[in-house]
Amino acid sequence: MAGPGSGNIVHTLLLVAGIVLTAGVLGVVIAILVNENNTNTNTNTIYNGTNTYNSTIQYNSTYVYNSTIIEIDIASKVLNVAQPAKVSPGTDKYNSYQQVVQLFKASVNLSVDPCNDFYAYTCGNFKGDMSFDISDNSNTNDMVTRLTNDTYISTAPLPVQQTRWYFDTCVNARQNWNTIADGSVVTAAINQLAAGNPGKHENSTKFPFPMLDQKTDVTTFPDRFGLGYLTGSLTAQGVDTIISAGVDTNWKDPAGPEGFAYLIDQPTTFAPNTYYLKDFDALNASLTYQITENMLQLAKVQNKTLDANILAKDVQDIIKLDYLLATKFSTDDTTRRQYDRSYNPNTLPQLLTQYHKDVFSWHMFLPIAVGTAEHVLDKLLDQGSGYNYYITMEPTKLNMLLTSLNKDNTLGITPRALVNYFYYRLVDSLSEFLPAPPAGNMIRPFVKIERQPVGRPRHVLPEDRKYERKLIEDLTEAQYSCAQETIDIQYANARLFIDQIYPTATDRKNVREHVAKVASSIVIGFRSMIDQLNWMTPSTKKGAYNKIENLVKNIAYPDWITDDAQLTAYHAPMNFTKTDTYVDMFFNVQNFNLYSQWDQLVQGPADRTGFNGPPGITNAWYQPELNSITFPAGILKKPFYDFNWPASVNFGAMGVIAGHELTHGFDDQGVQWNGVGTLSGWMDATSKVSFTNMAQCVVNEYSGFCPLDKATYGSAACIDGAQTQGENIADNGGIHSAFRAYKNYVDLYGPDPVLPDPQLQYFNPDQLFFLSFAQVWCQMPYTDAQFLRQILVDVHSPSIYRVLGTIQNFPAFKTAFNCPSSTYAPDNHCNVWVSDIDTTFGLPNVKTDINVVPEAPITSTNVDKMNAYQMAVDYYAKSVNTAIDPCDDFYSYACGNFNQSVSFYTARAQNLVYMAQKLEDPTYQTTINSSPALKKEKQLYNACLTATASSQSEDQILISKNYIQTKVDDLKTLIGQDFTLVNGGAPKLPSAKQIGDALGYLSFEQGIDTLISPLVDTYWIDNSKGYQMFIDQNTAYLSKTYYQPAAWKIEKPKYLKMALDVVTRYAREQNITLPAGASDLLSNVLDYEQNIAVKYSTDDNTRRQFQRSWNLTKTSDLVTKYNFMDWMTYLSHAPNAVKAKITDANYQVSVMEVDRLTHFSADYLQQSPELLVNLLFVRLLLGNAQYIPSYASAFRGMTDESIFLGLSRRKTIPNHIPPPNFDLEANGPACASVANNLMQFANGRVFVDYMYPTAQDVTNIRKSAGGIIKNVISSFQGMIDQLDWMAPDTKQKAYAKTVQIQQNIAFPDWIKNDTLLGNYYSTLVIADSDNFYDIYDKLIKFNIFVQYNQLNAAQTDRTDFLGQPGTVNAWYQPELNSITFPAGILVPPYFNPNWPPSINYGGMGLVAGHELTHGFDDQGVQWGPTGNLARWMDDNSMAGFKNMSQCVINEYSGFCPLNATNYSPNCVKGPQTQGENIADNGGVHAAFNAYKTHQSLDGPDPRLPDRLFGQFTHDQLFFMSFAQVWCEVRRTDDALYTQIMVDPHSPSMYRVYGTIQNFPAFQTAFNCPLGSKSAPEQHCEVWVPGKYQ
Repeated sequence: MAGPGSGNIVHTLLLVAGIVLTAGVLGVVIAILVNENNTNTNTNTIYNGTNTYNSTIQYNSTYVYNSTIIEIDIASKVLNVAQPAKVSPGTDKYNSYQQVVQLFKASVNLSVDPCNDFYAYTCGNFKGDMSFDISDNSNTNDMVTRLTNDTYISTAPLPVQQTRWYFDTCVNARQNWNTIADGSVVTAAINQLAAGNPGKHENSTKFPFPMLDQKTDVTTFPDRFGLGYLTGSLTAQGVDTIISAGVDTNWKDPAGPEGFAYLIDQPTTFAPNTYYLKDFDALNASLTYQITENMLQLAKVQNKTLDANILAKDVQDIIKLDYLLATKFSTDDTTRRQYDRSYNPNTLPQLLTQYHKDVFSWHMFLPIAVGTAEHVLDKLLDQGSGYNYYITMEPTKLNMLLTSLNKDNTLGITPRALVNYFYYRLVDSLSEFLPAPPAGNMIRPFVKIERQPVGRPRHVLPEDRKYERKLIEDLTEAQYSCAQETIDIQYANARLFIDQIYPTATDRKNVREHVAKVASSIVIGFRSMIDQLNWMTPSTKKGAYNKIENLVKNIAYPDWITDDAQLTAYHAPMNFTKTDTYVDMFFNVQNFNLYSQWDQLVQGPADRTGFNGPPGITNAWYQPELNSITFPAGILKKPFYDFNWPASVNFGAMGVIAGHELTHGFDDQGVQWNGVGTLSGWMDATSKVSFTNMAQCVVNEYSGFCPLDKATYGSAACIDGAQTQGENIADNGGIHSAFRAYKNYVDLYGPDPVLPDPQLQYFNPDQLFFLSFAQVWCQMPYTDAQFLRQILVDVHSPSIYRVLGTIQNFPAFKTAFNCPSSTYAPDNHCNVWVSDIDTTFGLPNVKTDINVVPEAPITSTNVDKMNAYQMAVDYYAKSVNTAIDPCDDFYSYACGNFNQSVSFYTARAQNLVYMAQKLEDPTYQTTINSSPALKKEKQLYNACLTATASSQSEDQILISKNYIQTKVDDLKTLIGQDFTLVNGGAPKLPSAKQIGDALGYLSFEQGIDTLISPLVDTYWIDNSKGYQMFIDQNTAYLSKTYYQPAAWKIEKPKYLKMALDVVTRYAREQNITLPAGASDLLSNVLDYEQNIAVKYSTDDNTRRQFQRSWNLTKTSDLVTKYNFMDWMTYLSHAPNAVKAKITDANYQVSVMEVDRLTHFSADYLQQSPELLVNLLFVRLLLGNAQYIPSYASAFRGMTDESIFLGLSRRKTIPNHIPPPNFDLEANGPACASVANNLMQFANGRVFVDYMYPTAQDVTNIRKSAGGIIKNVISSFQGMIDQLDWMAPDTKQKAYAKTVQIQQNIAFPDWIKNDTLLGNYYSTLVIADSDNFYDIYDKLIKFNIFVQYNQLNAAQTDRTDFLGQPGTVNAWYQPELNSITFPAGILVPPYFNPNWPPSINYGGMGLVAGHELTHGFDDQGVQWGPTGNLARWMDDNSMAGFKNMSQCVINEYSGFCPLNATNYSPNCVKGPQTQGENIADNGGVHAAFNAYKTHQSLDGPDPRLPDRLFGQFTHDQLFFMSFAQVWCEVRRTDDALYTQIMVDPHSPSMYRVYGTIQNFPAFQTAFNCPLGSKSAPEQHCEVWVPGKYQ
């Protein structure tokens, strides 16, 4: 091979190109590039002449290749491998690639050996500004361009215009700085401080400034008010002194209602702590000079002459005090990296008690310190508010300091030095407003305290600030300086900056999407590193994954700044005007920024998406308190990032920065915070040992980097590895994750073209990645002073060591550059967030950290159980929306995708299908024919099918028989008046006999109660005496709550439309033309009904007390007490079976509303005859609308009666409102529905035969469902025992009531007996010639007979089901103390015997608990163990019960689903819904406790067989099942309004929400933080005791 030298370069390059195309031996390319101008052995100097590494590798002699010259294109052809792609000239990408070429050419020095000094290789020819400075300069130019654009400013939102005003006055001030820096600003500040706090403690807060006014002195220490005043006054101006105050997230509960905390920290001194510990002599000299010069300038502008000796003594005294504050009274930074030790929350009383209120007045300090943010004081100073987040970060140091500020201290602290210190700290903060010293050098504040919106204040040295307040005559320079200053108005500045660099929505979308792709790739890369770690336990990896999964990525800018209204609202406290001076604007902005900090204390939960920094700066940051990573727009540009750059360059620069910030979440500080920014360590002890070893390796490694001479600088000559470990670990982890992300990106999108340069084209992408990484840190060589400053104070290592320390720990660099063992590729290095691959083989040993076997999955061994589990999955899949936070909105979480009828409707519809199928089952006909009762039902069913086969056949029957006219004629005859609404005329007021006949006919023969309501119930006082007849107040067509004035406005139009349609259809069928004004008259009739319903009715809340309704009265006395009606005529219409009994003069009835009935009777003669008579006829039509052809369509639009659990004995026959439209097959299920309503027990038999065909099936259902019910009852007994507000005697009575509850499950036994069932229906006679409506009419009368025939029973039957076995419902009956679960509800989604207990108890168990709790709600507690009306709760216990009830009332009254502007009331009626709400709350407690008991006895169940739903624990499934019961499609606002007006049940979402927020078990199951919507700190304890602690 030819000898070395420039003559063989061409040949060698051609040779190398061929090799690159085949083997990618990239080190050879580098060797050639390195040796192009260097043929000697490389000896490279790392930096500054301090560390020299001798290279023994001679690249031109180490590798020998075949001397045959192969042209690149020939090599490609020989190997059949394509050449690297090249970028096409003239394109945007080509221009961007050229920028990369120029970027590298301006810095790389190819003569240096990259393996021994990669920093010099990359940065050896670097001259000019560092990459960060280049970016900052570019950003500033963009800001100036936009700030000086008058057209843009003229239409910009106010905060942007204010920023322009600030900019203009700032530029003017810079160019005339001598008129600004005349000392007046500083003098005014001193005078303001010296004036003291006006008021009670004015004298205690006035102090001279003896260092300036040497004729004065301070000989006694400030008292507690004076010390609080001085400290608070400086804090209010952003200058912390002996105590540092600020705001950060509430570390332990950032998502709670108190998301921010008030931090009380150790002193803030002139310089960071490390200056005092490592180089105090130099600091002392610097401070002495600066303080002296500032004081001389200040004295000069005030025409004072200072004694040099006195001044020198004062200066040294305050420096000494500052030194003590930084050392004795402060904890070192390394110790403070452990955050838990600093989280010491206090209430205000605790703060006063524990931190020397005798020395320091917190009541003086706190109000002053918040400055203009006075609105936060209501929280801070209210000792009763329970605000518990005054966080004293260094309690021991604070107490030590406060006890030292007195005459007895031994530290040499004098009162004069202390007061001088406060005054001078104020002077120092404003020293830029003093004239420049004679030498012309500006003495700036020694250190500026930068306050981020989130996080502790931090020091920023003067050289770190990009602008100076000084005389700048050049306009361009002044604009540059002032544009930088406007960044202090960070979000208004950000808006104009964003408008400049991303002028269109497309620009903004593109940059965010591309950077998000890079950032997400980094996150994925880092996660893969976690995956590979062999020293991290599975549980700790879970914590790490949680941090990654919950990471917030903020890109470019916060969205809200582009919304003019939000931007303006945020800046409202910044209220300077265009005509204000620069100084006024300066202080206004300073106050605004401080206001914004304090304002967070009243903002509630911390906003994890907060940027917490200016979008216009070149920086990026990770915020552990938020677990957020932020890439402001200022860094998303060259030289860090460009959309068209090669991926290797973007990932090497911006990607490593992203990885660096991400790794901060996993450095020694980051691992103390969890995924949502809560201070909660997630690394276990085993993993922490390895992590500490990893961190210690990094500490040791970097501590060995010594850029200064040890003989001269001692310990300050070397990097402080402990101080810099966080940033060093971030650098190392960052480059690993970025490199992995870059490789993944290339694998997905393919390689980028080579750089368009004769030399740089030979760098392959991996090499470009490392070059790009190092190029970020290129800067001009440091002086010793600069090195010293950085070593002492900076948490970052110097740039050269950021590159060296990172690369030497990353073997991928060694591979990319083909390095042998060398300085940048040592054999031994630290593995930072990486480890060797697992080498185990064979069967994996999979176990948890606690060595507990996970729950076994369900298998198909038990087919029925597997199918049942899959059915549960299918139910959840149709409703659950896991995108919702369950702790924020569990109803939407459980029901967010629900899009079908509410479960009750769906289950009822399915049951009706089963009933129809069974009735039509050929194999079941023998059973039907052998049972007289079933034959009658089948007659009904068949007649219904025939009649409803078509609308024509149905109408034909109705028209031919004209049933409705017969009924109208009957009423006409009895009342002696015509239906004048239809026929015209003027009726008279019915006589006592006429009204008795009319009302008796309607109630006892038609089942339509009107002006009075008869009913049969148990003999309340002693149900062993059987049953009792009651006379109740009027019954309206709709539920009474619909007639309340506000609800009536909504309901009447629908009601009127329906009623008019029915009346019109009736008239048409009778060939009658309605009189003119019939509609108006009907409207008046309905209003009359509303008047009756309101005026002569007692409200439902009052009627919840039953004793008041037990008023036995002889029938003979009814006439004298309520003489508007002939009562014997009325009662004579009762069924024959009881007519003689109840018309006996001595028979007693119970008049339930004596006052209302008396009132109506007295007012009867004043009633409108027209309205009263027509109301009765209208009610007759509505109650028999099924006899009018095509009646059903008239009811469309009527409010559906609410679906609810429970049963009332007070209604004989339901209103004939057609049920909601189901997806029913043909008309069979609809006819089954008729049978279910009117032949409930015969139809119940059919349904039971379908559901439980064998005796074993019956046994099984009663055992499984009965077991749940018994467990729920037992659980409730335990709840009673634990109550702390119920007296022992009352507990015994309550327990007795639970023991004696009659449990009715599935169906009454007697319906399976054909004889007994036949006897029940024996009086029902159906002829073969009867059509459907004949049978229907007979069944109405039959059911009325059944009700009143109970009056002949000797005693109450407590086993009475009271309802259809086939209905989807359940009920508790207080008069029987019975709880009934018909077969109709023992179906999914409430119950399946093969479901896990969690789901069954969440569904069926919850229903059982709900109904059981009704026995103990405000109505249930009035009834005893056997169902007798007997109060058993003592007064004290009743008071406790009422307190519990009132809590529920108040809670639910606060649920407001509607806009108050459009609806009033817009909230749930707590008193109206209390019974159901108490039942829901008590029910869920009883059901959950029963489920846990069941689980403890039977052991765990498999999880659901599904990827998603298999992740739910069984506790979570319990609550999911509970919520499923109430899932529904959200009602319209009008429908919701109607519901809250009239319904005794809360809207579905609040039935879920109100219940779970009162049940901490839900919070535990779903890990809800205290203070979240589902886990409020205060909640109602319903049928459970208060907290144990």
